[in-house]
Amino acid sequence: DGDVADAVGVGVEFAEVVGRWQRAQEVRVDLVQQQGGEKDPEVLQLYVAEIEGAEQEILETEEDILVNLVPDDPLDSRDAIIEVRGAAGGAEAAIFAEELFKMYETWAMDSGWSFDPRQDSGGHIAAVGSPEGDAHRWLKFE
Repeated sequence: DGDVADAVGVGVEFAEVVGRWQRAQEVRVDLVQQQGGEKDPEVLQLYVAEIEGAEQEILETEEDILVNLVPDDPLDSRDAIIEVRGAAGGAEAAIFAEELFKMYETWAMDSGWSFDPRQDSGGHIAAVGSPEGDAHRWLKFE
């Protein structure tokens, strides 16, 4: 896979994902062909289950391919700062901002990032740091 990656100018990880996708496609085609001549209902059920597994693998690898097609951003390895403020709307806006802030805090904790909440008089300000260094990658479009 490394030679293929070098030849087409993509990373080895991307070439491995494409290889997994190709193998899953081949397995699915083989299973569909073998299923066509089968008469036993129990064996047909086994084929259906195997085909569904191959199709799931295809879907998962397609998602991995899409992720790998996006070029790395040199800023992705940085920490991120999230600022949430209740705007016009009074108390309801403040409640919504607080719930949104808690959502980001939970997401940060579930992702294994450090989370340093800070509050000022105008709302919530949160600094999110990531030990893995990928907080900016996941939060840059938020």
